Amino acid sequence: IWQAQSLDIAGRQGRILIDPTTRINTFHIRGETKLRPYLDYSYIGNPADTYPLGGYNLGKLPAGINLIFGVNNENRGLLEIGQLRHGSGVRAGIAVAEGGGGTFTAYLSALRVGFSPSSSIVGTAYGMLDLAAMDSCLIDSDIIAIGTERAAPLDTDNINGTVRLPVGEVVAGTVTVGGQGVGAALLACSNTTVTVTNSVAFNKTARVTLSVGAEAGGLVVERKAADALTIAEGARLTLNFTAPGTERPHYALRWLGNHAATLNSWLDDGRMVIDDTGLGRKATVFVSGAATYIGVPPSGGTVLMLR
Repeated sequence: IWQAQSLDIAGRQGRILIDPTTRINTFHIRGETKLRPYLDYSYIGNPADTYPLGGYNLGKLPAGINLIFGVNNENRGLLEIGQLRHGSGVRAGIAVAEGGGGTFTAYLSALRVGFSPSSSIVGTAYGMLDLAAMDSCLIDSDIIAIGTERAAPLDTDNINGTVRLPVGEVVAGTVTVGGQGVGAALLACSNTTVTVTNSVAFNKTARVTLSVGAEAGGLVVERKAADALTIAEGARLTLNFTAPGTERPHYALRWLGNHAATLNSWLDDGRMVIDDTGLGRKATVFVSGAATYIGVPPSGGTVLMLR
């Protein structure tokens, strides 16, 4: 077990080198973890097994290592990857190699991947958190921000963030994906249920894909208000049904309250896309009970299918 209270990789080309011969099965940071190179790049991984990010090759973390950030709900950590600190640009990432094994567990005050907190620094930032090859994930974070810009962004801001998640559970208070500039903010979830208790905003540069298999999941919005879920012009949310559901209702999106008109308008203008090829039938927008869904309605009872 590699364990520390905090980790800050803040220099130029800072790395923690871990290859398949390293005798480690768990990597645990209890407090703050920051991968924020002043220049060039930083990563945790194997320099002999790389992936490209912003013009550099960064090392992948070998398969089979458990990653833990924070301790529990009352003792939360912080995970920040790819903070813009210099105009010449930064790249930072944790990307798990193919091969399976390992779990990701995080109790966080904030998860930020690719971000610019400064109003004065202009440059390019790349952040990567690729956990798709892991067995599962459990993330509980007050804030999740991916590819987000400074408070007063310019149309030329270039902030890039990518997060890929395996099967598992995510609970967040506030989720923000993307900004207004020329960067790219990518969130891809495979059989992951993302529950948002306050609000979720997909801004112009957001490209979000939520894939669900036989079990319902995807995005669950627990607040009724109209601003609890927003999708800006230029953003795209893709709901991908990969298999028929084992139970009904089967869904990739559930939003408390009646929001059928809003969801249908986003389908009409292309901000939201449904891929129901694997479902074997058409996925629709429907209201059942106290919530609005996209998927397959329940059998029996009262269901409003609205266009």
